[in-house]
Amino acid sequence: MRPHVPRHARRAGGRDDGERVKPEGDDRRAVSPAGAVHQMRLMTWNIHGARPLLGSANLQRVIDIVRKHEADIVALQEVDTRYCGLSAFELLASSLGSHRAEARMIVAPEGDRGHVVLSRWPMTQSRLHDLSVGRREPRAAIEAMIETPAGALHVVAVHLGLSLRERHRQAVKLAELATNAAQPTVMLGDFNDWLWHGSVQWALRAILPGRSRLRTFPAGFPLFRLDRIYCRPETILSGCFTDPAARIASDHLPVIADVTIPLASTQDEVAAGTVSLPGRGGSSVVQGNAGADPARSPG
Repeated sequence: MRPHVPRHARRAGGRDDGERVKPEGDDRRAVSPAGAVHQMRLMTWNIHGARPLLGSANLQRVIDIVRKHEADIVALQEVDTRYCGLSAFELLASSLGSHRAEARMIVAPEGDRGHVVLSRWPMTQSRLHDLSVGRREPRAAIEAMIETPAGALHVVAVHLGLSLRERHRQAVKLAELATNAAQPTVMLGDFNDWLWHGSVQWALRAILPGRSRLRTFPAGFPLFRLDRIYCRPETILSGCFTDPAARIASDHLPVIADVTIPLASTQDEVAAGTVSLPGRGGSSVVQGNAGADPARSPG
């Protein structure tokens, strides 16, 4: 990641119909007379083992695309050392963020598979929450408190299951996780929730009212909104967009969001509605392995 430069007001529009919307450039402006907010960029991407729909795996392409968007916090799913190299988790961390929390859901002699959160800023209170259902592929949510320049940000990163029943049970647990902290909360990842009113959307819409609405899969001709960024309060989501050029690196497109966080001294005022936000309305490592069965196939 680049050396940190505060992003005051980069805006990126989003449309309810889920069509791709490009960011409106680097429209930097003061967001409040007192400088009471800090803008940061988040990104979530299922990298599919760094494999596009056609072509071979190339982790450097993933790294280059993430760097291009200058994300401060990144969640990557389907990190697969069978295709990306045995040091894929370490290479992503050294290239994209000083701090990481990872969930290696399947650990086997031929390679590890899982997801990871990378951050410019330190993480505290990181932990994994088991979301596995029966004999389905093991799943876990990564929960972390990230100490941003605006104060603590509660982050939950996920990669949910492929079956409706599985996601319904996982959505109930995610709704509980979303209420774990009073701080601003972001939940991001591949939710595999492709129905118009899927279980995850119903479970989270009141708790995390801000969300992206972008089609991300398949990358060559996006039809489904599998990958999302949810947040609370809704007003912190300044805008979001995706990048069609990412199809050279994965079968999913990423979701990139600009999030405007009130400084810690004003968060209580924002929660109470007395302050409004613009827009819409040393390294640490935490590792986890959910005790996966190597015989289970990735999804």
